[in-house]
Amino acid sequence: MIVEGVVWGGSFDHGVEALRAWAKLRTQAHAAWRTGMFSFAALRRTAAVETADVLERLLVRSSAEPVLVPPFLRPRVAGETLDVTGQVILLGDLEVHLLVELELWRELLDRLGPDGHVAIFADIWREHVQAAVMRLTARNDRLAHYRVARLRDLLDRTTNKIEWVSEPGPHAVVVSNNGPDQDARWSLEVLLATLAGRGWLLRDELEPLGIDIERQHSELPDHVYLDEGVVEDLWQAEQLENVLRCDAIRRVEVARSTRQGIVARVEIHELGAKAVERAKRVRRVMSEALDHDRVEIVERPSVDLPPPAARHWTMFHQIATELRSWRQFLVERPRALMLSADHATSAGSTRGPVGLAQTLAWTSRDQLERALKAHQGLGERVLDFAELVAELAPPTRSFETAIDLVRLGFSAALEPHHILDLGLQHPELGLAAPRAKRVLEQYEWPARTNLDSLASTQFHVCHNYAGAIWLAWCGDTGEREPVPDAFASSFSSALAQRVADLAAEELCQLNWRLFMWLQITAIQSPLCGAVDEHGVPYVGREPSPGDRVLFSGDTPAGRLWAWLGSWIEGNLARARAWNLALQHTVAFCAGWRHDHIFVRDALASLRLAVAIVGRSDEPQLARRPLCHLVLLAFTCDQPREVLTMHRFASPVSGQHYSWWDVLQGVSTNDIDSLRHGVASVLFEDGLLSLSAEVPTALLASEPSLRRSEALTAWGHAVAPLDARLATAAVRLAEVGEHADIKAFIRILAESPARSIDDDPLGPSGWGIAGDVTFPKNLEDVVQLLGEDQPRTSIQAAVPTAWRPGRSCLSPFEGGRRPPPELSERARAWLTASTGELSSTLMFGAAVSVVAQLDGPPATPADGAAELLARAVKAERAAAQQRETATTAQLEWRLLGLAKTVIVRLSRDRRSELPTLRVLELSWRLFWWWWRRLHLMPQPARAAAFDCLIRRTEPTELGRASEGFVLDPDRFGPGKWNHRLAGLLAGARFGHELATQFAEYQPDMFASASLEAELVALLAEDPTTAERALRRSGQATPSPLGWLHDVTIRDLALGLLLETQPGAFSHLSRLQRNSLLRRSFGRGQSRLTPHLRRAVIRAAIRDDHLSELQWAFQRSSTGRRPYLARRYPTRHYRHRRYSVLERAGRSSSEG
Repeated sequence: MIVEGVVWGGSFDHGVEALRAWAKLRTQAHAAWRTGMFSFAALRRTAAVETADVLERLLVRSSAEPVLVPPFLRPRVAGETLDVTGQVILLGDLEVHLLVELELWRELLDRLGPDGHVAIFADIWREHVQAAVMRLTARNDRLAHYRVARLRDLLDRTTNKIEWVSEPGPHAVVVSNNGPDQDARWSLEVLLATLAGRGWLLRDELEPLGIDIERQHSELPDHVYLDEGVVEDLWQAEQLENVLRCDAIRRVEVARSTRQGIVARVEIHELGAKAVERAKRVRRVMSEALDHDRVEIVERPSVDLPPPAARHWTMFHQIATELRSWRQFLVERPRALMLSADHATSAGSTRGPVGLAQTLAWTSRDQLERALKAHQGLGERVLDFAELVAELAPPTRSFETAIDLVRLGFSAALEPHHILDLGLQHPELGLAAPRAKRVLEQYEWPARTNLDSLASTQFHVCHNYAGAIWLAWCGDTGEREPVPDAFASSFSSALAQRVADLAAEELCQLNWRLFMWLQITAIQSPLCGAVDEHGVPYVGREPSPGDRVLFSGDTPAGRLWAWLGSWIEGNLARARAWNLALQHTVAFCAGWRHDHIFVRDALASLRLAVAIVGRSDEPQLARRPLCHLVLLAFTCDQPREVLTMHRFASPVSGQHYSWWDVLQGVSTNDIDSLRHGVASVLFEDGLLSLSAEVPTALLASEPSLRRSEALTAWGHAVAPLDARLATAAVRLAEVGEHADIKAFIRILAESPARSIDDDPLGPSGWGIAGDVTFPKNLEDVVQLLGEDQPRTSIQAAVPTAWRPGRSCLSPFEGGRRPPPELSERARAWLTASTGELSSTLMFGAAVSVVAQLDGPPATPADGAAELLARAVKAERAAAQQRETATTAQLEWRLLGLAKTVIVRLSRDRRSELPTLRVLELSWRLFWWWWRRLHLMPQPARAAAFDCLIRRTEPTELGRASEGFVLDPDRFGPGKWNHRLAGLLAGARFGHELATQFAEYQPDMFASASLEAELVALLAEDPTTAERALRRSGQATPSPLGWLHDVTIRDLALGLLLETQPGAFSHLSRLQRNSLLRRSFGRGQSRLTPHLRRAVIRAAIRDDHLSELQWAFQRSSTGRRPYLARRYPTRHYRHRRYSVLERAGRSSSEG
């Protein structure tokens, strides 16, 4: 049989290892499917399981996780239905299993009508519908199930004698076959022999078992402990009941784990039996449908894909071929639809960082594009399983079907009214009831994981929770009345807190989404906040023509906003989220032009919300969130009529002014006043000062040359914060067409320049949640940063994004000396080095060194060397203080976040973004973000910095791009200290520049404190990042402009040798010789060019010319055959010595 390959030959240990590897493979396959990296078919094939088996085991487990891998979610549109009548729907056995489980298979066939039917691939029909029953039946041993169930029942019945324990009691005789017989330990053979000797067993019963009756003991113990193996052996020998009936043994102890194991075996057998019945039921219903021509068996279409790019991608190639065959069926059958409950099959690809482009050996980019294009536009024909099933369920089962679908993983079936009904099942407990908590945990599960459906789940959760809160307070016109205020308050607080717990509140990631959907719902239902002239709310009725409509807090919507105000009150993060939500709501509305009536009602409804939540209705139109409401009026063609309706009384005279009056007054300011974001206007002889945003005020003014100049001036001022907005403002000023006005209003509404205080760490969430507002993709960010504006006035107005290296040292080009006034600023930078950025430190170090040429400092402590020594010491200490909110700890974190954002946004592109471009945009975004943070008020900025310290993920060296020194993933604790490197490199650059001027003296930077700090750096071991950079032999300059050595030790040694006279002599002779040999050596041990020059200059300066010549001679001797061929005389070598001597003299003289 081994020769024929029927069985596998090998040692026992080898077999055990193989079984362990197989179990591990099954576990890994299941985990890969749970995370979306495997399709369900791949799991079934890899783990050798059946669909019925998988579902049976998943459905019975008690867990907060859903059964299947949750797909991407989208909010359902009210009134949207799926028309499948007369259609052909391709599905698999998994979908049939689920429809049968939900008792909706017949409903699907009825919905298809007499002309419609379902299709299934022939291989699925054969292998997983027909043959699955036989495989499951053969695998499930009914006799073994019966025997182990009887054992469980026997143990459960004998309650008067059996005691379940964790370990044997002190007086119990342990009966076990593991170990030699002792007074307190008997073997099973001794126990049975003693029972037979005392007449409790027949000797004839023991003979077939091979029990030696002579091994009996004189007395039976009255207290025994039976281990798991003995219990199993007694049961197999049919002697367990006899032992339990023995009156001489009064107490029998059995380990709890023994019963747990027996119960688990019973459950496994029971699950197997249920899986068989499930598979039979599916085969029966499909066979019946096949007999009635409701099922069509089709061959799986062939898919032409290139071979895998490497051997380890073979499985992915198989999965990709299988998944694309479903889409290919839609291509070949243009009128067919597809229904899949598997996320990978429904999406057409597995989740993960790699896809078709990386794993298959495409011959060209065009071949890949053709393959992708062949299946484009098929998404509309892929049915959402949850939506279809929710429609199939009869109204009486709608709620329970939705809950079942959530348990299965199809959360899209859950709607706001289901959530409210879930809370109303137990009015006293509300959403704190066990069932409600479990359902909501399963619903939110993807939002608490790192699955790629996290974003769509967050979006869906906020949309549905907001809808449920609105239903609780305002009801549904004609269908549902509002619930009591007490229940609505507790219900709403529970949902709002669940949203707050899904993400860090201080990041404003999710709260604003909940608030935004509440605001959008309020816009869609403005009458929920309105009353008639008698103060009666418009609940369940429409106003008649000519009736007055007033917005009041004594309405269902007003009570909702009152609750929300109390929930927000005292929480700054929630207040910022409320303001941010209103900006996004207005930006959402600004995507379309609306009629006057819609904007009028929306503005009145939102003004009521702002007044109640904010506990005031102030007239300062520049303050948030009122400034966003004012802009909403310009999304219609009659903004003046809308803004004139909103009036307020002067606190000085009681005279009434409208919002339009304020905007008109602000627009009359001089152009210099209008350069800034906010301007004021004085009324009533200067006693009343009101303010508004400048761009909104300019929109309210008539087109003119003055308005164009003001828009251009304001655009250049706002360019550092939003170059995209500045470009739109300049275009409006230059062209001023209707389309330009619309574009400007939309860009202004969504501009991050207007959310500085409310969204300090907003970019950290860009690209995660598929925002309905800006930015949606990398192109939006490029426009925001002004990277798409080469050689324009806007680009000139955007500040430079300095980087350590050539970028920040560019002012010294051409050997220019810095102006004297910079020396004081450089001294301040170095004095408080941990509060400055790395590029500022590098530039400040160079300036302070060169400024020493202008004369000695007022005090020795202000000298360049002393400043550098203190800065080096401070940076070394700051690198260890990882939880301190200093710039030293914030810079690398923010840089890492900026790169993460750029990489995340670039994944949506068809073509891969070059590494250099990724890193350039990362540094550019970092500088934009840093300036934005420093425009915030100090308390808010401190809170943002504290959040950065606590919540940012560490950078990963493995993600750093080879050849790019300034990759942010190299920065951080334990990696490359780019700040200290920049400080040392800047000082060395400044010293190199200073040597070119006549005022330079070789000992002008001598300092014992600086020398001590540099020597201390030499004693530190290089980090892993530094070793990697050193081994790779980084080019100078690197692609991002790093000009110097990389490792801290090389930088410190170079600065030490060049600035401290006698430093070379202070080294031991062994160290000097090693440096000299490495200066002229080859290979990886050779010193870098910068360090080589420093060593040679220091050796000449400190009178070590003979050692230098000796090292050079040693290196030249090793190349003598080469030199002898080209230079037969010694003249060339002597000429090289003279070159060294001249270099040394010129270095010391310079």
